[in-house]
Amino acid sequence: MNIKDSLWQQCGVISIDHMAVTTSDFIQVLNDYMGMPGCELLRGPGTNKSQNVDYAFVRTAQNLVIEILGVKEDSPISEHVKNGGGAYHLCFVVKDLDAAIQTAKKKSALIIVAPREDDVFDGRRVSFMMHPKHGLFEFLEAYPNLGSKNKSSQIAPKSRQVISDELTTDSHEIQLIIKAFNHIFTDVDVQFNIKSAQLGVTPEWDSLKQLQLVMEVEKLTGTKFTVEELSSAVCFDDFVQIVESSKSSLKLG
Repeated sequence: MNIKDSLWQQCGVISIDHMAVTTSDFIQVLNDYMGMPGCELLRGPGTNKSQNVDYAFVRTAQNLVIEILGVKEDSPISEHVKNGGGAYHLCFVVKDLDAAIQTAKKKSALIIVAPREDDVFDGRRVSFMMHPKHGLFEFLEAYPNLGSKNKSSQIAPKSRQVISDELTTDSHEIQLIIKAFNHIFTDVDVQFNIKSAQLGVTPEWDSLKQLQLVMEVEKLTGTKFTVEELSSAVCFDDFVQIVESSKSSLKLG
């Protein structure tokens, strides 16, 4: 075989960014992957509004990145999940997205999703295509500076501001966090023990509940947790600080 005939080479593929899997039970599947030795949560969990799916990226000990996609009503992955879910597509990073698409089209690939910006990838554009020999795949445009490290690793964590003295339990944000806790910990009187709620101490609060709690707080407050914040939020006050810090940053911006 002449290596120059490689489809991916002609499309300007730099690397494989991740492999995606789909599921009808997002939390359980995320928990299953996180239970493998050496796995770490790379990004998420969260909701990709542009694609209407829940997502999380898990990196294995072998440095394989797996994107877990949870089905939602009218998700584009609904049909795949109905057929059992599981392995869905490979995502390739390309130097020039538009050129890669044109080359793939000349090689019999069809555009399934036209190029569009995706917040999950820091606003970089993605496109989905179908090839008669490779099936469904995703192209993701590289960061502008190809020589730099992954941009996500250069983003500084949000500052953990101290809650202001005037902040009380009557604040809107705290009430939303209390609501999130009550939604997740249905068998615990969290309202009564709110100040002492803590990972590993409060009944039910384990690693799985932690992921559910973060997603619920994100949904109710509109806050997006960084990876650092996800791992450092181990008590009620931590969640309050993160949410208040996020809201303060938005006001300053």
